[in-house]
Amino acid sequence: KAEYRALKLSDDAKLEATMTVLGQMNYACLQSGNKLLMALATSKMVNLTLEHGLFSFSGGAQCILGMTCLAAMGDVESATYFVETGLLIQKSIPSKYFVATTTFMSHQIIEPWSSPLASCRPKLIDGYTEGMRSGNFADATLCLASYCIFIPIQIGMRLQSINANAQTYIP
Repeated sequence: KAEYRALKLSDDAKLEATMTVLGQMNYACLQSGNKLLMALATSKMVNLTLEHGLFSFSGGAQCILGMTCLAAMGDVESATYFVETGLLIQKSIPSKYFVATTTFMSHQIIEPWSSPLASCRPKLIDGYTEGMRSGNFADATLCLASYCIFIPIQIGMRLQSINANAQTYIP
C-alpha cells in the first residue's frame, strides 16, 4: 500500500480516457462472463496506475482486481488487500465520481467475505450519498439497493422492516 501513497495524480488526458474505456470494458466482460479479458483489462488499469500515477478510476481498478482474486481463485485475503488499497486510493483522488463504485464493490462484494454483513451496511449509504452528489447515479443506486434491500434480506431482517426502511429512500 505504501507504493500507492507515493503516487501523484496523473494529468495525462489520453491515459485517463484509456482508464475509462478499460473500466467500461470490465463491466461488459462481467456481463458476458469473459473472465480472461476482464483480468487483462484490470491488470492494464493497475499497471497504468503504477506506471503513470493516479487516475479517477484507479481505486475502482484495485477493487476490480480484488473481485477477480475472489472470483477466480477464492482468495479472500488478497481480495481484501486490494479493496483496502482501492479505498485508500479513492480517498486521495479529488474527483468523487467513483466513490459509489468503489464503495459498492468493497462493501457489498468483497468485505462480506471477511466481516459481518451488518457492519458493511453503513458504508453503503455513504456511497449512495456521494454517488448522488457526484452524478454517478447508477452506482449510487446499487449502493442504495444494497443498503435497503440486499443486505437486510441476507441478514434476515423482517420484510416489514425492510419495506419501512426502503420507504425512507424510495418513495
